[in-house]
Amino acid sequence: AAVTAAGHGHLLSRERADSLLRSITAHDRGEAGDVPMWVSMSQADLAGLLSEQARLAEAEALARRSLHNFERSVGTAHPRTLNTAVTLSSILEELGRYQEGAEVLQAAAATSQEKYGKEHQLSLRL
Repeated sequence: AAVTAAGHGHLLSRERADSLLRSITAHDRGEAGDVPMWVSMSQADLAGLLSEQARLAEAEALARRSLHNFERSVGTAHPRTLNTAVTLSSILEELGRYQEGAEVLQAAAATSQEKYGKEHQLSLRL
């Protein structure tokens, strides 16, 4: 089965997702500060795609790793970090872990509001 990549308009087969997952994992060998930004970004994007394929355990692990990498490399208030927290929250909710998902989302919202203010576009989305 193929999945349309959100915002990209192309199809990602299960086999292609597996290939991308192996490639990204191979580049994430060290501590978070040593992980290239493109790897963290790819992890976050692929977590969303795996979620669409109902591969939720893999999606959760990848979203958590991406979030960890972003937090260590660019900080907790960076837009990429906050967006990855939203992705993780959605995955947790899909897994039926509503309280945990809500806590991740609330923490991201609080961080955004503290850094950018309550009226900032990013804060309003959270």
